[in-house]
Amino acid sequence: MAPSVGQKVRSVTARIVKIAGNISAAAIIGMMLVTVTDVVLRKFGRGIAGAVEINGILLVAITFFALAQCWNEDGHIRVDLFVEFFSPRLRSAANAFSALLGFCFFGAVMWGGTKFAIKALKMHEVSTTLKIPLFPAKLLLVIGAFIFSFQLLISFIVFLRLALKKSEPILVEK
Repeated sequence: MAPSVGQKVRSVTARIVKIAGNISAAAIIGMMLVTVTDVVLRKFGRGIAGAVEINGILLVAITFFALAQCWNEDGHIRVDLFVEFFSPRLRSAANAFSALLGFCFFGAVMWGGTKFAIKALKMHEVSTTLKIPLFPAKLLLVIGAFIFSFQLLISFIVFLRLALKKSEPILVEK
């Protein structure tokens, strides 16, 4: 039997999320290399000019590109104080609500980030020391928020379908 549209969308999304997670991991390594090199060079009286700026840009990639993968791996902090006593259907409904709230929040982050990115592009905004254009860093935020928002939308649909099933669903973790 051929995979459904939903299965194809989840499969493609999972690949994109994995790539974003790998970019985040590479940015962590880059940030580590910049920081260590800067510290070592300072011992010889020569630090890296703009190391803080470079790390700031890398931090955007680290943060926003890791969100969706963290969600996929159920790595976000949750308080299950009451939810653990819910029936599987009610738990699915709570997860759907949680995903919907996250979708709305990160949709707003994406919207605001887009406005800031466009403004940075129009104004040719650059960093203070190295004069690096800030548009790409702000665009990373938008892309990361989009990937996470899309992942949350998919999770919302999956959990809502589980919550609305007539029979008690088997709890499927993210």
